[in-house]
Amino acid sequence: MLTLLICAANLVANGGFEEWVGTKPAGWQLPPTFAVAKNVGRNGSCGLVWTSDKASEYTLARARVALRPGYRYQLSGWVKPVTLAGEEPFAAYYLDYYSKDGKYVGGVGSVGADKVGVWQQVTLETRSMPADTAYGEVLAYARQGAIGSAVFDDLVITETVIDSIENVWTSAYRDAATGGIVRVIAEVNPSAPAFLPGIVATRTMRVA
Repeated sequence: MLTLLICAANLVANGGFEEWVGTKPAGWQLPPTFAVAKNVGRNGSCGLVWTSDKASEYTLARARVALRPGYRYQLSGWVKPVTLAGEEPFAAYYLDYYSKDGKYVGGVGSVGADKVGVWQQVTLETRSMPADTAYGEVLAYARQGAIGSAVFDDLVITETVIDSIENVWTSAYRDAATGGIVRVIAEVNPSAPAFLPGIVATRTMRVA
């Protein structure tokens, strides 16, 4: 199958929480339950710390990321629950996507990290972005109803590989021929951004 390879640059401007604008972490909007602290990250670096002692308190740290229609995205991030209590508590990431006028288009979440005192890598992969996608917001959070503390670090979001050709078939019976003329038909993936939806390309060849 043919594929379209996408550059794997990190779309999160401050996924390691090391950059600052004055006294605030660059690129992040933090409610009072979140703060960036030194020496708490994976390798003694800065990390994003969530702390709450109220089960009714459900807050999200968020950062805006650039997303493009037709592309898929992968998220990888690290989470270490320090203390967690509540009904099946965990800490995780979520990626929401929006239209240019701020309308919610969709979203997908990572698996939750629930092992206390252990750094856990969590991931997610989106489907192809809908046509009206203009941007996204990545969220760090603990499950609603959870109390305790958790640390987030080393967050990366990248554009990923897209299958440019969705289906390929031929005019030969069971796609097998020992001679004569065979027509090959390739159906373009309508989600691949390099092509227009619904195009079907054909090629005729002679089999020796």
